[in-house]
Amino acid sequence: MANNKTQKMVVRGKLSYAKILGDPVLNYAKDGKEWKLDLEIDPATEKEFKAAGLADRVKRKDNYLDGRPHVTFKQAEFRRDPDPITGLPKRNDPIKVTDIIGDPWDQKTLLGNGTDADVTFAVADHGPGKKKGMYIRSVRILKHIPYEGGSDAPPISEDDPFYAEAAAAAEKKAQEAAQFRKDFGLDDDVEDVGVDTDTDVDEEV
Repeated sequence: MANNKTQKMVVRGKLSYAKILGDPVLNYAKDGKEWKLDLEIDPATEKEFKAAGLADRVKRKDNYLDGRPHVTFKQAEFRRDPDPITGLPKRNDPIKVTDIIGDPWDQKTLLGNGTDADVTFAVADHGPGKKKGMYIRSVRILKHIPYEGGSDAPPISEDDPFYAEAAAAAEKKAQEAAQFRKDFGLDDDVEDVGVDTDTDVDEEV
């Protein structure tokens, strides 16, 4: 029989693949939506999880975060128990996200990997032999790392067959564009005005 004992925990770490702003995203099973984040933790915080009976929640993957420990927090869009009156699923509130002084976080300011944060969650004891529940409540952003987007994959090698194919296609497209301009005399109509030395433009790196 569950004793319904609940405790609150606050842990600090670095966010990874945080999808906690705006609308929920499709879950792994593709049968619902959720808000989700991974929190990279240090050895001291890992001990806190073990002391709380949550050692099984700490994961390590050789090909993720260089094998460092992390914990995944999820919140489903809908509760499992339906509304007793309507019989329809009840929607969970989004995870509360604030800045360091407690003001609501700008939902348009996406969270990049490595963002330092405090995560508050509840731990529910469901009784002997049962897995403890871990329910995220809020995230406090301590040091923001901008989200850069794009792919996290390393640059592709020039000897990769797909690279060679893409390069050949790009070269063909450039040649076709040059031939088009030549056929229609477009290059002859462009006046060389030189460089505007009064324009202050930072070089993109």
